[in-house]
Amino acid sequence: MRKRLDADATREAILTAALESFSERGYGATSISQVASRAKVTKSLVLYHFESKETLWQTTLEAHVRPMVQLFLKYANGDPSLSFRDVIRTRFDFMKASPHLSRLMTWLTLESAPLPIPIDQIAPRVFARAKAELHDSGEPELVAALALGAVDSWFRYRLLLERMAQIPAGDSSLDDQYLDLVLKLVPEVKR
Repeated sequence: MRKRLDADATREAILTAALESFSERGYGATSISQVASRAKVTKSLVLYHFESKETLWQTTLEAHVRPMVQLFLKYANGDPSLSFRDVIRTRFDFMKASPHLSRLMTWLTLESAPLPIPIDQIAPRVFARAKAELHDSGEPELVAALALGAVDSWFRYRLLLERMAQIPAGDSSLDDQYLDLVLKLVPEVKR
């Protein structure tokens, strides 16, 4: 006899399976059937909870980037307690704590997977505020893009860099050193 899960547990099992599948294979190469198999549910049950692969992808991303999106939203809305350096530092810490997120972000750059709606709407406002905040840096858009890209790249390529540079694996002091270097790109703002 099959064990029945409650709706919340089923939804959570599907989201966990989707996170693992999308992280490993990307949006394009992941099917609803693969997610269902990994979650040990039927394809129709996945579609009952999420209606389409795009909805499942967006829900998976939103569930895992929500704290970062909330930070970006506060920054975009002009929260005076936040600087772009705070955004960089928090994004770094968030990526460090969420290895799947780095892989999902990599897939976003490699294929034309749909962006979660809040990110699509907030990103231009984040860059507009960063541009205003970093105006003395010469090329504020490039500084902002370089700093965000450097954070993402660290987590995307860290294992490869450890092997190539023969750095001891898992040396967390490297994370701190790298973040310090990235923050040197972003001028401090007087509040």
